[in-house]
Amino acid sequence: MIYKKYGQTFQQIRKQFGVSLAELSTIGIQKSTLSNFERGKSMMTFDKVILSLQYLGVSLEDFENFLNRYNSIDPLYLLDSVEEVIISNHSEKLPELLRVSEREGYKFISLAIKNVLGEVSSQETEEIVDYLYRIEVWSYKELCIFYLVIESLKSSDIIYLLRNFFKNNHDLFNSKKYQSYVGQLSCNAVVILSDRCFKDEAKEILDNIKRMI
Repeated sequence: MIYKKYGQTFQQIRKQFGVSLAELSTIGIQKSTLSNFERGKSMMTFDKVILSLQYLGVSLEDFENFLNRYNSIDPLYLLDSVEEVIISNHSEKLPELLRVSEREGYKFISLAIKNVLGEVSSQETEEIVDYLYRIEVWSYKELCIFYLVIESLKSSDIIYLLRNFFKNNHDLFNSKKYQSYVGQLSCNAVVILSDRCFKDEAKEILDNIKRMI
C-alpha cells in the first residue's frame, strides 16, 4: 500500500509519546480508523491526521521530516491532501501544501495549488496548458492537476483536452476509480462550458461520458 509508510511513521511517533490508540480516540477519531491507518489498510483524511498530530504535539512540518527519512512525500498523497483541504473548505492549509510540493520538486502540482490560491501568473498558466497538451497517457495525477486548474483554462483548451482524452484513453474506463474521477472532471467542465455559452460542446462531453461508462 502506498500509504503504509505514513501510518507506520505515525505509529512510531504515537508510541514514542506513550499515547495509546484508546487515548487518542478521545479526540473524536474512531480507534478502528486509527488502527487501520497505522497498519496501512486505509488513509485518514487530512483533517484527522492534523488533529491527531496536534494532540501528540507534532507539527505537520515535523511529520513530513520524519517521513522524509524513509521516502519523499508521495505526489498522490499530496494531491489527495489538496483535494481534502478544498472539500473541507480549509484553504488556509493550502500554503503549507504548496511549500511541501515546491520542496519535493513537484512543479505542476505546485502550479496547480498556486492556481487554486489565485497566485499563478499568466506565464505559469501557459506552462500548465503546455503540460496538459503534452500528456499522452493520463493517470490519476494528471487528472487531478487538470481538475484543479480547469476553471482557469480557456474554453477552447478545455474542449480540445477533453476531446483528445475521450479519443485516446478508453482503457481508463475499465477502472471504477477512474470512471468516478473522470465523471467529476467532466461534470465540472460541463458546468463551466455551459456558463460560457458553449452548450453544444458541453452536451458532447456528456454524450462521451454516457458512451464510455
